[in-house]
Amino acid sequence: MTLKQVLKMPLKTYKSNWAVSENDLSQVSQDDIDLYVLNITGKNGGNLQATYNDAGNLVEAKELLVNSRLPRKVSTYIVTNYKGYLIDSDKIKKTIRPDKTAQKIEVGIHKGSDKKRLFFDNDGNFINEKS
Repeated sequence: MTLKQVLKMPLKTYKSNWAVSENDLSQVSQDDIDLYVLNITGKNGGNLQATYNDAGNLVEAKELLVNSRLPRKVSTYIVTNYKGYLIDSDKIKKTIRPDKTAQKIEVGIHKGSDKKRLFFDNDGNFINEKS
């Protein structure tokens, strides 16, 4: 997605759950700018930072989703392997580059006073557990 495509998105896309802010670049010459950074902060804790080059093409984006819908494979793994545990929280950290996308998923669960953090890879495969 290019910067021009992002800017064409309707404001209502962001309005309900995201706050978009702009930097004042009035004192900077356009010739001095070779990267643009778009920061979007979610009202529920998530955020997105996307960096674009001077042609408007994506260089890299980092996205953090907090307490969002988990991939089915992750939910199924937890229900199957951690019977009786409840999900407390989750974080999905995603890095997007023109040539690839990678994500890491962290899920906090508990059963009574027993708390664990579970980690999953880009495809939703279980990596490890920390108590």
